[in-house]
Parts: sequence; structure tokens; C-alpha cells
Amino acid sequence: MSADAVYQAMRAAGRLLLAEPEAELASFSSRFRQLLGPNAALVASFLPEFALLTGTAPETSAIDPVLCKERLIQATLDNLRAISSPQRPLVMVLDDLQWGASTPLGLVEAVMSGEPVAGLLVVGSFRDREESACQPLSQLLSRRERMKEPPPLIQLGNLAGEELSGFLQEMLQLGPGEGARLAAAVARRTGGNPYHTLEFVNSLRLGGALCAGENGWQWDEEAIRRHLGEADLVDLLEARLDRLPPASQRLMEIMACLGGELEARLLALCAGLCTDGYEEAAAPCLEEGLLVASEGGRELSFRHDRVQQAAYRRLQPDRRLRVHLALARRLAAHPELEPLAAEQYLAALPLLDDPAERLAAVSLLRSAAGRQRGINFQEADRYLQAAIELLGGAKSPDGELMLGLGLERHAALYGLGRLEEADRLYRSLVQLSRAPLQRAAAVCLQVCSLTNRARPREAVALGLGFLEELGFAVPRDGEVERAARQSLEEFRLWMAGEAPAADRLRPELKDPRALAAAGVINRIIPPPSSLVSRCFPGGWCWKAGGFGAKWDPAPRWWGR
Repeated sequence: MSADAVYQAMRAAGRLLLAEPEAELASFSSRFRQLLGPNAALVASFLPEFALLTGTAPETSAIDPVLCKERLIQATLDNLRAISSPQRPLVMVLDDLQWGASTPLGLVEAVMSGEPVAGLLVVGSFRDREESACQPLSQLLSRRERMKEPPPLIQLGNLAGEELSGFLQEMLQLGPGEGARLAAAVARRTGGNPYHTLEFVNSLRLGGALCAGENGWQWDEEAIRRHLGEADLVDLLEARLDRLPPASQRLMEIMACLGGELEARLLALCAGLCTDGYEEAAAPCLEEGLLVASEGGRELSFRHDRVQQAAYRRLQPDRRLRVHLALARRLAAHPELEPLAAEQYLAALPLLDDPAERLAAVSLLRSAAGRQRGINFQEADRYLQAAIELLGGAKSPDGELMLGLGLERHAALYGLGRLEEADRLYRSLVQLSRAPLQRAAAVCLQVCSLTNRARPREAVALGLGFLEELGFAVPRDGEVERAARQSLEEFRLWMAGEAPAADRLRPELKDPRALAAAGVINRIIPPPSSLVSRCFPGGWCWKAGGFGAKWDPAPRWWGR
């Protein structure tokens, strides 16, 4: 499961819906808007197909990384409710969950633990040997075990003796005795893994240890024993790749660098081939069973992820970098392919020495990080780290761009829970920013970060200090209670419709400084609640003149 597997699945569903007749499309559009409500604009920001479907403009305001993940999960869940029904069931298959990011796995958990979505079946698979390497999946499985009615977990093992024998009998048209004899020899190498068995039998055939004769398949057991210790599965696949024509080998290398399922026209573009040349290069890969084509041949994918691993491993490090860079340059020439270009630049950083190209790559990497916001903070951090490295880090002369990248990385680190790193980065952002307003979003995250680490006094001090930097007067000591009473009275009059006309007719707030202050105030309201059991409640207020709190220098415990 790639980090954006759910994203790809939802976009594919959107494309299917857009192909529906106009009447059906109008019905879906109305249902989506009703179910998604305010989150329709958020969905439109990530899924262009649903922006067209609902006629909703993407959300233009800054998307809060603190809330974005939960909003995306809920919005995607609502999307699925709008799409699927008993009359129109939807099946979503997510492979390799062990590589899943927290947001798509959060959706899986929401489907498992929430109200059932009528007509929806989600099937997820993972390799239990690799599950421990994925903390989000480990946590998900742990919570699944505590559910009253957990979804079924089906464990698929390797083929046992009789099963492996039957598999070989059917594949090679062998008798029961011959099948059992070959299975006993093969099992010592493959352990009964079906795909490994298939590749090993293929290698026996290609190596001459397994031959088709007049009386069926014949084999030399001594040759098989010698073959058993020669190579692992990826080595066997590499040997098959070595037998392909040069053009086909190059196509497999390019596809290994791009990864995943690819449109045939995109692969031809990346390989610099015309239609005839592409088909000639792809044919041997399909005949050998290394690639599989979708219906109509519009898309190609690896038959197994081990094939991609073998094709990628064949590339020597220097050549691998050159292939990635060539792909990045070819893809960057097409605006719609810039996300793919960013992935390729990320893999070719050591070769980027031209200043203009480095700056262009920074822009692509930053855009790619933006697409991962709220979905996969780890990927966003990788892109932003690479962009900062290309720009020269702290030594970069472009302080404005460095500040922008730093602010976005600060949000990614907060999303990952790497709070101490975020602290260090925030201190550098203070030095980079020429005006406090530039780092308002980072201040909000820092206040949340300190609050989450049970450091409410520091959180409040940071927030109040920032308000003073913005030019707002913060009430001190005896002023707090007077300002609070005045503000509450003004609020009461406003609610009762008795406020002065100037207050009642005041337009919607658009001043960036006041909006930033409001955001920070919203973040510093929770910290005092964590102290209310032991601190003297000095009080909180907000009015035109400012905002403040009073702390008792000698805290007292309230209650028990």
C-alpha cells in the first residue's frame, strides 16, 4: 500500500462517477454536498474529480495540520457513504497495509469501528513479517483485538505438502506420484510459497533441469539439488530480466524507477518511444509474465512487487541516479506530471548541480509536500527536507523561501509527533522571520505542542508574548478582572441585540493581524484548563485592547 493508495482509489472512483449519465451525476452531486457539508471544499482540494462532481471550489484558506487528518478521514467516510449502497456496492482492496501512512490507516479503522457503510467492502492485506516495522498498523491491529466484534482476520500460510503437490500437478500436468516427488524437492527451496515456487520452477525450466519431453515433464533431481543453493527469489528474477532484449530491459528499469501501476502512454513518454517502439519493447516483458496489462492494455503493472525489486536492484547506483534524473527532467516538462517529477528529483538529489534546476526542483518538491499535508506527514517531511537541502539550508541567501519551507516542515514535524525537532526548528524560524505575523501558524502549533507535553505555563507565555509582538495590549494583574467583566458585559449586550450600532454592523473580520491573534487565542484557551485544579483562576478576557491571564504565584490545590 503506497502512502496515497486511498487517494488513488478515491480518484479512480471519482472518474467512474464522472462517466455516469447526467441524471445520475446530478443525483450524486446533490448527495455528496449534503453528506459532506463544509468538508466538501476540503475534499475538492485533494480530489479534483470530486471538485467537478460537486461543483465545489477547493478550500483556499490555510489547512490546519492539527485538524486536517481527522477532517479528511471523516470526509472520505462521508464520500464512501455517498458512493456505495446495496444497489451499487463498492469494493476497495488495499494491499501492503504494512507500508500504510497514518491517515489511510485511520480511514480503515474508521470503517472497522464506526457505523457500517451500506454496500461497502474493504479488504486489506499485509505481510505479518513486516507488520512490526509499521507502527500505525501495529497500533491498528492492537485496537482491533479490543473490539467487541472485530472484522475477520484471515491468515494465509504457504502451501503444505499435499497442497504444493496438487499445485505442481495442475501446473505441469503431472501424476500424483510425480507431483509429490517434485514438491518434496522444490519445498526445500521455496517453503511452499506459491509465487516463489512458480519462479523457481521457471528457473529450473530455463536452466535445463526441468524439460518437456514426449511423456511430459522430466527432471534431474541431482540438477535440482544443485539449483537449490544458487540464488534467492530476486536473483532468479534478475536472471530472467537479463534475458530480455535491451529495449525491454530499459523499459523495465524505467518502470522500476517510476513504480506502481502506470498508464501505457506515460511509460512510452518516459521511455521516449513511439507507440510501435513501446509495444515492441513491452511485448517480451508481458510474454515472460514479468508485467501484466489491464483490459485493453491501457495500463501496465508488475506481476509481483519482487519483480520491481529485482528490476531496481539490477541498476548500479550511478546509473540509477542518472535514470531518475532523466525521468525527472522529462516529466517536469509536462505540468500535469509534476508530482511524478518531484518523486524522481527526490531520488536524484546528488546529481543536481545547476542552480536554476535546483530552484525548479525545490518548487516541485514543495508542491509535492503540500499534496501530502494531512495525509502522510512523513512523506511531506522527506520532500521538505530535500527542498531545504537543495536550497542550501541555513546558508541559503533566499531567506523568504527558506522561511516558507521551514514553516511547512514545522507543521509536518508536529504532525509526526517529533516535537523536540519542531522546537529546534521553531527557534530558527524566529530568527528567519522579519515580522511576527509570518510565523503565526507555527506559534499556534508550538502552543499546542507545549500543552500536549504538560507545559501549559510555557504555552501561555509563548502565546501572550506573540500577542504583544503583534501589537495587542495584554492586561496585567489587577487589569484582568476589570477587563473580563467589561468584555463579558459587551458580549451580553451583543447577544441581546443591545450593543451599539457600530458593533452590530461591524463587517466580517479580515485584518490578518487580528485573525492571527484570534488563532493564537484559540490555542491558549486550553492550557489553563489543565491548571484549574491547582492554580488560582486569574481569569481570561478578549476585547479590542487585548487579552490576558493572571497566575497565582503560590498555586493552591482545588478539591481533592
